[in-house]
Amino acid sequence: MKILFYSMLLIFIVSCQSKTSTPEEFINVNKVKKDVYKKDLSLLTVAIKVYYDSINSVLNPRYVTTLLGAKIDTVFYGNNGKIVFLALLTKKNEYAEKGMQYEGECYIAYKRNNIEFFDKLKYSSTSTESLEKASEMIRRIYLGEMNNIEGKYNINDTRFWDSRVWQEAKEMKEGRKSFEEMKKTHPENVYDPNDR
Repeated sequence: MKILFYSMLLIFIVSCQSKTSTPEEFINVNKVKKDVYKKDLSLLTVAIKVYYDSINSVLNPRYVTTLLGAKIDTVFYGNNGKIVFLALLTKKNEYAEKGMQYEGECYIAYKRNNIEFFDKLKYSSTSTESLEKASEMIRRIYLGEMNNIEGKYNINDTRFWDSRVWQEAKEMKEGRKSFEEMKKTHPENVYDPNDR
């Protein structure tokens, strides 16, 4: 019994020590004042809600989820006004066992006078258990696993700020803008599955 106890304790200690796979020399050390951080948390929370409202106003309301709440989990600050943050969402989902689902998402943005959304990153997490579980999973992805993909970096890695994700997001934004313009000027040439 003692062997089992000490084995479990050792596994617990080892798993808690490694919260990120980012090499120590690349850990982001940018700091902001506490009052600025608190203000940014508030701005980002509102921005997430606006983001979801704008999606719902564009898409047909066929989705089975409804945003009930948003919370900012983590914010990292880079150079030139770049920020990256993890958001935790609580959504109503009629098909989930408890009628709720929790999601973790990662966004990149620029902070100038206000928060300017740039893009939601590819990977997210979903849990029907708890917000904490969604937080744990999204943190594992963006603080531990991204460094294992060629050309990608964890969001707490100083190399992230110069990575291709920023250019890809800019290109996606331009593509969406071009698509929306085409829908307005030549709707007959555009197939949009959301217009059904």
